[in-house]
Amino acid sequence: MLECIQGRVALSPHWVWLSVLGVIAAGLLASVLFRSVMTSQGAKGDRDTDLNSASQPPPTGPDPRGSGEPPLNTLRVGDRERSYVLHVPSNLDHDKPSPLVLVFHGRLGTGRLMEKMTGFSDLANKGFIVVYPDGVGRSWNVGHGVGVAQSKDVDDVGFIARLIDVLSSKFNLDQRRIYAAGMSNGGMLAYRLACELKGRFAAVASVAGPLPPETAHHCTDPGLVSILHIHGTDDTIVPWAGGETSSGGNILSVDETVQHWVGAEKCSERPETTLVKGNVSCHSYLGCTQGVVVSLCRVEGGGHTWPGAKPLGLLDAVVGPTNQDVNASELIWDFFSHHERAAESGASVESPAQSSAPEPLEPPQPPVQPTHADTEPGSIPE
Repeated sequence: MLECIQGRVALSPHWVWLSVLGVIAAGLLASVLFRSVMTSQGAKGDRDTDLNSASQPPPTGPDPRGSGEPPLNTLRVGDRERSYVLHVPSNLDHDKPSPLVLVFHGRLGTGRLMEKMTGFSDLANKGFIVVYPDGVGRSWNVGHGVGVAQSKDVDDVGFIARLIDVLSSKFNLDQRRIYAAGMSNGGMLAYRLACELKGRFAAVASVAGPLPPETAHHCTDPGLVSILHIHGTDDTIVPWAGGETSSGGNILSVDETVQHWVGAEKCSERPETTLVKGNVSCHSYLGCTQGVVVSLCRVEGGGHTWPGAKPLGLLDAVVGPTNQDVNASELIWDFFSHHERAAESGASVESPAQSSAPEPLEPPQPPVQPTHADTEPGSIPE
């Protein structure tokens, strides 16, 4: 009940507790809504099949069945059928080698949702091909102890290596300009790829996805790769300070992640400030081997979000605020566009796929049916 204290109206402890419970209930409701969106999108994606023919490049227009969604392409890797969304801009000059950008969703996400959230397909009109792979169980095996993909020991590195080779056989790709970017769990995958597919990537970028300790432990010689890390200081799902994520995963801090790459690429110890815009400041470590750069963009007060993306409404109570001072996708492409892969000593830049006859994409496969074994309950994106 209301109480009057020295002329002011105050809430009794009873009503204070009701208010606290109301805030908690709102957060739970936002979690349920997020899970509902992810489940519906994932189920819709599971019903799609390969729409490619063996003699033509993959289709990149809307789903011909009228859903308005881009078609899913499939690729068999070992005993698993993997899927991805591919966008090739209509104005692409196929006579000129084109960069390739792989964009990875976070845990509980999908490639289609990542395309919508990041807007990378619109940026691709600047002259590059972009692909949005799907993780198993809407997760990636990155060694941080969480997710269906890790519990099943899914070979995500093998999937991406195979996908790059297949796309290289179908398109005129610039092998010096292959890039990877991801959100959260997807950013962690980008880091793992930089470590384990040495010599394939010119640069990688991670938004809200630090290095897991296991990846860092095995990543002592990643070769020449430029790094961009973007992270919100108020991220409560994958904390800036590292340690345990909200879902129980294990990660290094943002500072430890950046210092790992600074050491691996033999960069200068003191960074230079390269951007200050609103609550975002970017700092770059220069003087690295053969022009490599390691950069960190600090989003003051930012949550577990993709800067520049549309705010999530009720979900903001779960993931935190989305900074609008910068657009992460534009920052990432600008960073990528300034870096091409330097040849390692004695190494060749030719792709394995280019050294042989073109390899057709996989023929159409039966629809992939979702199973309980390939889904994971959860209410927080990571």
